[in-house]
Amino acid sequence: MTEPRSLNAVIFDMDGLMLDTERLIMWGWQKAMADYGFPASEELYLRSVGVTEEMTDQLLLEVLGDARVVQAVRERERSYVRGHIAEKGVPLKPGLLDLLDYLDGRGLPRAVASSAWRRTVEGYLGRLGLLPRFQAIAAGDEVANGKPAPDVFLLAAQRLGVAPESCLVLEDSEAGIQGAQAAGMAAIMVPDLISPAPETVALADAILPSLNDVQLWLEGHLPAQP
Repeated sequence: MTEPRSLNAVIFDMDGLMLDTERLIMWGWQKAMADYGFPASEELYLRSVGVTEEMTDQLLLEVLGDARVVQAVRERERSYVRGHIAEKGVPLKPGLLDLLDYLDGRGLPRAVASSAWRRTVEGYLGRLGLLPRFQAIAAGDEVANGKPAPDVFLLAAQRLGVAPESCLVLEDSEAGIQGAQAAGMAAIMVPDLISPAPETVALADAILPSLNDVQLWLEGHLPAQP
């Protein structure tokens, strides 16, 4: 646990935290794997949550054994996900918009720190009209080491122009909580598909059920407004 000395910025993960996309991506992953004759258990998918595209490709290579098949499966998965989103849109997590409004009222800048590639982050947030709600983006293809390394969080803080120790990270993955702790930042986990292990609970400043609860936590930890 690394509670900030003073909270000057909030850093958001994207998939599974702001957007209810992890289940959608898992569906596309399992459907694409089946198309190529490979089983894709939920346990296998969960090993990819919170890590970079490159790390996910390496995981798939261990299972599929051929880089060309990995590429084909990944393209098929993305096609399924894009088709679903084109038809039904990108689902938001409950409480996100209210939390962003609250942070606006407190004058706290925000960044996105995602393992996804930058074009994916900009595509999703742009489609939802959320890009203007964030002052910076740090993406998985912009850093040397993905979560659980601290690189993407440190880049987000740098782009916001704030000290890492004054940032609060909001994450749904264990890798994200580990990365935030390594960056010297406070971190709250809002679990999505994965329930936190005891060691993750020990690292986090709070484990909360929803983004609505994050707002309540902030109201109890920020100085009272005049």
